[in-house]
Amino acid sequence: KNDKLTKHIPILLVSALGQNTEDRVKGLNIGAEAFITKPFDTAELISQ
Repeated sequence: KNDKLTKHIPILLVSALGQNTEDRVKGLNIGAEAFITKPFDTAELISQ
């Protein structure tokens, strides 16, 4: 997100972790546009 050449690329975190709110908030605070936990629904992934 700090590089002008790549900052436009969206970051989606897909993880088996992150079942608690703290993990999800931490991921979003570091710059992710979405934090999706496994098992994830394909429609949810595409919509993010």
